[in-house]
Amino acid sequence: MMSFASLSFKAMILCYIPLLFLSSLYSCYTFDPTNSFVLLDDGRYAIFHGVNVVVKLPPFIPDTEKFDPYFSFNDEDISILKSLGINLVRLGIIWESIEYAEGQYNSTHLEKMSTIVSKLEKNGITVIVDAHQDMFSRLFCGEGAPKFYAEKMTYATDCNSNLLSRFFKLVTACIPLSTNNWRYNEDGLPDIEDCVAGSFIDYHKSPELMSIYDSFFKNENGVLDAFINFWKFVAQKFKGRKNVLGYDLWNEPWASNLWRDIKSLIPGYVDNHILLDFYSKLDEGISQVDPDYTMLFEPIPFPDTFPLFGGHALGTFTQTPVSTNIRKQMFNVHSYCCAADQNICRDGEPKLADATGTCADFHDRKLKKNKQQASDIGIPIIITEFGACSSSKACYYEMIGFEKAADKYLTSWAYWMYKSFYDHTTTAAENEEGIFNDDGTIQKMKEKALSRTYIQYYQGIPLEVNFNDETNDFYASFKYDGNINESSVLYLNKNLNYKDGYNLKITDEFGNKIEEINIEEKENYIYFKINRKVDENLVVKVSLNPL
Repeated sequence: MMSFASLSFKAMILCYIPLLFLSSLYSCYTFDPTNSFVLLDDGRYAIFHGVNVVVKLPPFIPDTEKFDPYFSFNDEDISILKSLGINLVRLGIIWESIEYAEGQYNSTHLEKMSTIVSKLEKNGITVIVDAHQDMFSRLFCGEGAPKFYAEKMTYATDCNSNLLSRFFKLVTACIPLSTNNWRYNEDGLPDIEDCVAGSFIDYHKSPELMSIYDSFFKNENGVLDAFINFWKFVAQKFKGRKNVLGYDLWNEPWASNLWRDIKSLIPGYVDNHILLDFYSKLDEGISQVDPDYTMLFEPIPFPDTFPLFGGHALGTFTQTPVSTNIRKQMFNVHSYCCAADQNICRDGEPKLADATGTCADFHDRKLKKNKQQASDIGIPIIITEFGACSSSKACYYEMIGFEKAADKYLTSWAYWMYKSFYDHTTTAAENEEGIFNDDGTIQKMKEKALSRTYIQYYQGIPLEVNFNDETNDFYASFKYDGNINESSVLYLNKNLNYKDGYNLKITDEFGNKIEEINIEEKENYIYFKINRKVDENLVVKVSLNPL
């Protein structure tokens, strides 16, 4: 049986050259097309547990010097992530933070972001570079596109475009932003206090957002071309960076013309008739600068996921944006229980009863469907957002409900988000979605939820994972690949889950102890390497139980 440790000679060269100058836990990534897993350059199969680090307002970058429970991302923060078993950071780089005037780019800011990526690399943490946006632009209480580009495009300000939009106005689905009566500052931007006072969900129902996305996707006045140039500038900085998994091209694209074109209400229609072309154009530009990058592309949240009858993932892409290099694309989706029902997050997050029932069922159903959708087009899946909730029990149970589903479907994830970073476009209350208390201590329930036991890197193909959040019993199995000569890496939070020690068993599928094995323990990690010759039939079972 052939290993996918090196899918091409070119990939080997690109990955191993940096190892002559830098040392780390890994170098590059590729995909196994037979089972849609991410592989390290040494052939190990990877599962990522991550967090988001996104600053949506000026200065668009966290404090990298002094620790702060809400706003820093320094060496202490990186040490905390490692102690929690976090091996992935989705790092937001906002378009408006880079392009300060048409065609003029802030190299200093990008260099600072690059320094963060370098620090994460030295600590063995993978990065997704995320062109984050919500509600398109600060002009609409969001972030993303520079104001001067948003002002170049046409957008509707009422719900009177046609009979369909008038109908949605009548049923109070179409809600103009003008109804919020925002105050504006001297720069012509809505006051942040007014922005956070309104409903993040209702803002997305506005004709302004529906129509400006349409203008953007159609490249009105060359604004899409400008976004492509932004990405080319960013890609020039990050190409060849061995801990960069890929580029998340556009966060949560919203359906264009949802209230004006009835076809946009068909799940999957916008993905296949608008976003495929959008992502393809982005890829064409980025590939001129970084031909070996990996694209992470997202579907529209609604109506692909429909908030009725407990929430269901329905349509999505039926093909990848780029057909010539399918192994360098990832299906990137988000999973929030707010999408299970249109009223479930009216108070910011689901109630406890919903979190333990409706939400758990929703996440399991959605991840199962999303995983199948990714498999149907032959690429891996990653969930780059879930959570966005407080220190409540309801938040804890929604988080572990999602994580159990992710374990079940062997899916990597990133929690939204590590700290609040004064997030102004969220359903969560101020400073609640991060993992820290005011005094800088970690919220106990989020620590428990995030630092679940798991195998980060496998010496073979993952088959099954289960972690019991109540007993801390862990079980996993994988199909051994003797062509892989690096250790599996098992994370466990000793102080939290195994204070009195643990019992580790590594056997074959019949319960026989595997003798040809080296095991090394370091802090919260166990490294184990099987030294058996190539054995196509060996299924390895790993169990870890507290004493």
